Amino acid sequence: MVTKHAKRRLKQRAGVNKGEVNKAASRALAEGIKHSEAKGQLRSWMDEQYLKFQTANNCRYYAHKLYLFHGTTLITILDAIEGFDEKLRECTNNDKIYITYRKKRFSHKKNPAKEKAKLITELNTFIPQIIEQKFQEVEFEGVFVDAEVQEDLSILLRYVSDAPVDVKKANKLNEYVKDRFGLALKVRQVYSVALPIPMKERGRSFNYLLETYGINSALLDRLYIRKDIYETRDHFLVFVGSDKYHLPKSATIYSYEDEENLVYLRDAVGSSKEYSFSICNGSNTLCIFHSEVEALVYLSKQIDIEKVEAQDVLVIKDNTVVLDRYLIEHPDIETITMCGEKIQRSTELIQSIREKCRELNLSEMG
Repeated sequence: MVTKHAKRRLKQRAGVNKGEVNKAASRALAEGIKHSEAKGQLRSWMDEQYLKFQTANNCRYYAHKLYLFHGTTLITILDAIEGFDEKLRECTNNDKIYITYRKKRFSHKKNPAKEKAKLITELNTFIPQIIEQKFQEVEFEGVFVDAEVQEDLSILLRYVSDAPVDVKKANKLNEYVKDRFGLALKVRQVYSVALPIPMKERGRSFNYLLETYGINSALLDRLYIRKDIYETRDHFLVFVGSDKYHLPKSATIYSYEDEENLVYLRDAVGSSKEYSFSICNGSNTLCIFHSEVEALVYLSKQIDIEKVEAQDVLVIKDNTVVLDRYLIEHPDIETITMCGEKIQRSTELIQSIREKCRELNLSEMG
């Protein structure tokens, strides 16, 4: 039931017409945050307003409004203090209550998909860190890669391990996630390189490569489509090393915040030391570089002089294990060219490559 006063307040403060007042009151009573579920500033404010209305014995915070009831009869509604919605998670007893409230709220919006996307983005700012901490606490066999809230509001946990999934520990994690967030957990084991989660769009890193190094845009387009280069949702640049079937085997992660140079951060979890960033053009000549950027600059110059896709490219940084693997998978290579300034300064690496050329009777240039 709704009192006459509450009907007027619903229309005035929530824009609810006469035919919808009972439905609005029932929804607030069923889906709003209870006094017992609130804490901090929200609970203090609810206490203050609750005591003003001596006839009220029940209240709910719902849609930035406080609904005051006597039993199940709505007495009035009040506008909330500015800023409660922005810090609502801090004003509830636990994450499960907050997430349940948000899930019910976005389903009533005119654009539920947009509201759902906002919720997923927000959840991904704090849930992955909590899952990682719990992953370490239960001593899961493997290396944590990432956790992400999916479109269906389940949580996907990825980790790298050679051992089978420990069912007991996986169940512990599932129970914890259900109790803490009210969401389902999917545990997925990654047997090869665990690539960082990409952005849905290209990101700023491609403009950085174009403007800072003058890399050909058509070349970047090709590499992006093939997923040899992409930007993560954390705004890092990833170069992927693949095998002859173009299956990812390694990934190197860089920061591009420095205006002049890419800054190496780390290799992705599970990266094989036998693979590095490469571009196979079906050539019998292999150009070796010490860095990915030098390789892209070189290819851009080839494109500019219309010598497109003439040679294969491979990045070698420390040892010739990467070269050994590439030559096994690409037996048609006849000539090896050492390119770029950085590789010329690495005398030990040059010596190792020359020995490999002599061993396999390959021509060597540069």
